[in-house]
Amino acid sequence: MNITTETGRAMLESVTPVYDKDELALAVFEANGRVMDEITKVIKNLKHEMYPQHATWTVGYWESMLGIKTNKNLSDAERIQKVLFELNKYFPITRNRMEQIVNVHVQNRNAKVIEDRGEYSFTIEIPSENVIITADIHRDVEEAKPAHLAYMISILAERVTGIIKTKQYTFNVPYPVTGTFRTAPINGIASKATAAAESKTYANPVPYPVTGTFVARDEPFVRLEGKAEDLRLERVDLWENRNLLLNSGFHSDLVYWANWGGDTVNRGVVDGKLGKKWVRLTSSGVGSFRGVSQVINSFEPNTEYTISFLAYAVTGPSVNFLIHQAGGGNNNPQIGTIITPISTEPKEISYTFRSVDDTSKGRFNFMIGGSYTSPFDIYIADIKFEKGSSSTQWQPAPQDGIVWYHPETIKLLEIDLYKSGTYLNSKFTWTEETPPGTSAIVEYSFDKVNWSKLTNGGSLPLKKYSSLVGKQLYIRQVLTTTDQRITPAIRNFKYVINDKEAIV
Repeated sequence: MNITTETGRAMLESVTPVYDKDELALAVFEANGRVMDEITKVIKNLKHEMYPQHATWTVGYWESMLGIKTNKNLSDAERIQKVLFELNKYFPITRNRMEQIVNVHVQNRNAKVIEDRGEYSFTIEIPSENVIITADIHRDVEEAKPAHLAYMISILAERVTGIIKTKQYTFNVPYPVTGTFRTAPINGIASKATAAAESKTYANPVPYPVTGTFVARDEPFVRLEGKAEDLRLERVDLWENRNLLLNSGFHSDLVYWANWGGDTVNRGVVDGKLGKKWVRLTSSGVGSFRGVSQVINSFEPNTEYTISFLAYAVTGPSVNFLIHQAGGGNNNPQIGTIITPISTEPKEISYTFRSVDDTSKGRFNFMIGGSYTSPFDIYIADIKFEKGSSSTQWQPAPQDGIVWYHPETIKLLEIDLYKSGTYLNSKFTWTEETPPGTSAIVEYSFDKVNWSKLTNGGSLPLKKYSSLVGKQLYIRQVLTTTDQRITPAIRNFKYVINDKEAIV
């Protein structure tokens, strides 16, 4: 057995070199190493989480401390913005302080506050390449600014010419994208003016409350591409609900199992129903103690244990099992013999008992086999001996060295479509590995509620030239297996949105 953790290897190097040949000791070092490596990750991550700008799982604690009502419908970035505003709003309101409050809601953090000298007002200038929600800016500025100050938000645009045709004005006229204009202070009409705007921001005609409409003239499509890490099923922690029996799924024939009783019973491992390995026990006569057994070198006094297994019979009425509580010179008190009826179809059987409250006991002897009173041909699989008052899903012991996977793993990707401006085309590709009994599915959604299957090499069902403003794309990769020793995989997942090379 190889130790894969840094801490586990350090522990092995610190002891006598005989332990590198002891499978149980190696398993203990590996398990402890995993735990300590995870603890190290948590400690390092805590330094990162101390700052709200980097918060992930601690954002809820920040909200609770600051009295912010948690809204799970918001993204983590939006929740962090609220935390930062709450932390910052108690400082004196200077021009720099007001810029910090505004930039909490500005994508590129490049908004500026311009003081209007002598007019008891200020202007907030925001470059148009940012995606913003002006309602949030208005709310926080109103809460932070002195009551006697007025303000105006100006969106600065570049590189588009707008033709302005307007009536006479003698005051400042703000525009949501083109900035602010002052009309001539004389009677007449301000017939023409020019303003710059970021062309990639628009793909459609843009209306203005006074100046009418102008249309962006440059290419409005922005290429967006990305990829995802390869995905396999997540591994099961075999030390949780640990199986105390070795080779309990009989994947290594009858290794670790001894004969219970004499030669009046035939024992062997075969492939049987449900695609599992089964120990087959047959006998043509009658007699006691006919099956297989194993010593469990683990014992906790006054503790609940549960035994579970699958069984069926070709002939024979029951499965019998017996448990010795060994130590202190005897096997008493014994549990059993427990007689459980079975039929010709696989049946799950479980039995719970409490160990004796005796510290001299150090191990269990577990024995299982066929009926004492009749011939039999029976099959037994997936035996589990675990601590607890109820049975859990069968899994191998950690010492068996079998990698065990969760039956399902889901990975979610989020793509900000609004960065692409207007939809032109898209393509999604990946490679997949799906051994028998496994599946790999990729789905998409725009709301994380309604999901549709995505075809490998296919595209999104969006109308060409439709607006992507405010849209979020979610990609869900779902892996499943019916055999937890086998994992499917999705590799080389890539996407391209608005690929100009694909334009015909």
